[in-house]
Amino acid sequence: MRTRIKVCGIRDLPTALQTADLGVDAIGFVLSESPRRVTLDEASRLVESVPSYVTTVAVLRKPTQDEIRAVAKRIGPDLIQTEPLPESEMTGARFIPVFHDSDFVEAVIDAYDPDERDQIVHLEGPGKGGRGIPVDMERAKAIAARHRTVLAGGLNPQNVGDRIGEVRPWAVDVSSGVESSPGKKDPELIRKFVTAVRDADSKGVSN
Repeated sequence: MRTRIKVCGIRDLPTALQTADLGVDAIGFVLSESPRRVTLDEASRLVESVPSYVTTVAVLRKPTQDEIRAVAKRIGPDLIQTEPLPESEMTGARFIPVFHDSDFVEAVIDAYDPDERDQIVHLEGPGKGGRGIPVDMERAKAIAARHRTVLAGGLNPQNVGDRIGEVRPWAVDVSSGVESSPGKKDPELIRKFVTAVRDADSKGVSN
């Protein structure tokens, strides 16, 4: 099976187009406090310019309903990635819930939607995302066995193949691991990351 690839924290159009050309499946635009943050207007222009075959993801941390509505209306991303929201706050947009690794993260995921074993979950390191902190691989493996898991946290071109072999995630998500400095993506590192994922897939280790 083919492991899906998301590159998060894209800030400018040339990098977005280069990233799309490298064969990624999704591109994330950060709208929360971060060195990778873009404005609503910047994200809107980027989403409009990205090829239709690439999934666009608006990344928020703890948005209000008004913020979600503004993102959906002004940007129109394919998905909104955010920490789990109460059902009453879901405005009809498609969401990917983010879960931060901890000793009890499996219980948190199960409590979020106990009847849905094949839901997409975004699993990243403890605390805020985008800091390159890896998740516990054994926990990630157990979660990926039950859910379509987007694995994030500490991934880079050197380790992503091994992590795919260990966890067998549905997708991988990289940000700081393909940067030359905080917030500045390096197209060559993105290319190496994509190559490493596809090499892992060719060896039959992906989920």
